[in-house]
Amino acid sequence: MLKVLHISTPNVVYPLTGYGGTQRVSWDLAEGQFSQGKYVLMATPRGSTSSILPLVVIDKFKSLHRHSGKDLRRFYRLISETLPFSFDVIQGHGYGISHCLDFFPNTSLVTTIHGHQEPLPDKPVHGVFISNSQKKEYERYYKRSFDYPVIYNPIHFEQFSYDDQKEDYLIFMAKIDWDVKGIDVAIRVAEATRNKLYICGPGMTRAVKKKLSDYIVYKGEVFGKQKVDLLKKAKAILYPTQWPEPFGLAPVEANACGTPAIVFNNGAMPEVIQHGITGFICNTEADMIATVKKISELSSQCIYESAYKRFNHLHISKQYYDYYESLM
Repeated sequence: MLKVLHISTPNVVYPLTGYGGTQRVSWDLAEGQFSQGKYVLMATPRGSTSSILPLVVIDKFKSLHRHSGKDLRRFYRLISETLPFSFDVIQGHGYGISHCLDFFPNTSLVTTIHGHQEPLPDKPVHGVFISNSQKKEYERYYKRSFDYPVIYNPIHFEQFSYDDQKEDYLIFMAKIDWDVKGIDVAIRVAEATRNKLYICGPGMTRAVKKKLSDYIVYKGEVFGKQKVDLLKKAKAILYPTQWPEPFGLAPVEANACGTPAIVFNNGAMPEVIQHGITGFICNTEADMIATVKKISELSSQCIYESAYKRFNHLHISKQYYDYYESLM
């Protein structure tokens, strides 16, 4: 059996108290493989605890919100000094995992590429793309082909709650001050369709604040049970992303609650959301306005079941493990 070490970013302590998209993906992969009987450890900075997953806690390293290449090297060096044995595979996230090569020279390094046109790892690090759209974007940007596999992000469905009894509101869940997420479009769609809109996410702006009313409501940054309760009761999530989205966790998390996603046709959205099954793909703001009226055509149970088959963390974790085995 392979010995696998998962290393998340050094700016997070488990259990997570905030959103942490990449960090949550890292945890779900490790927990999924461990629950399937694989030999798995997770290396984390000081302060992490878990009753579910075996951790290698680096007490000499405090989590850093901002970290440099020098910090990464120190983190990886301390991991290598703490562990009494070697690993067959180290699973990381982002290009910084290449710093591990100096401390784990005989280990297969795998990193998941989460971003958009971020630097790629140096060989012999093995990459994983999170959507076919993202892979094509990188191939256009770097003007070369990649043999890295595409494996979707995992969703831990047990952390969400299916509900087919929806309430009369739409939801937007993303970083508000990052204009590529399309908060302005979501507000206009809600206003045009006379729907209440709950806005969830960090980074309130003056322009959005001026739009708040009894029907455009800011809920703040939501986590845990509050987040699930809002997602499962929403009649749809609006996700009018304006950029080539590498994956898009929020629409799939909504699907995990049986809630349809109405998204723009950008990046991985038409790949992640199944048009007419788990949501609707829209090309324009006018399309999105018209599509809101079609929400009742979709089955919450079908949304949940379709998303579960494609994204549940046990299925995705096995795909990763199969990839590790292919590298041996």
